Amino acid sequence: MPQPRNRTRKSEKPYEAVPSLLLGHMARDSKYKGQGVGDIMMDYVLEKAHELGKKVGCRFVIVDAEKEKEKLYRDKYGFELVPPSPKDETSLMFFDLGLRKPDDAT
Repeated sequence: MPQPRNRTRKSEKPYEAVPSLLLGHMARDSKYKGQGVGDIMMDYVLEKAHELGKKVGCRFVIVDAEKEKEKLYRDKYGFELVPPSPKDETSLMFFDLGLRKPDDAT
């Protein structure tokens, strides 16, 4: 006989258990620095993630940002910081596709 599933309240789920898209390394050529190419790339990525999230049920976009990029991802693009551990060399951040569209963050 199957055992009943161990259910937890939604608010108690660790972020690892929520369907997410991981944004890997993203870079632009240095000759385009200061021309808004990074913004265009991020807008494109978040728009595609939002579309994909509706189709496959993903809720978050996750980025493992370099510490010096944390403020940029938070202030400019609307990512939120996952509480770090003191030994983390990067900042794990997320963008909630369920609460806002990508263009709401800019």
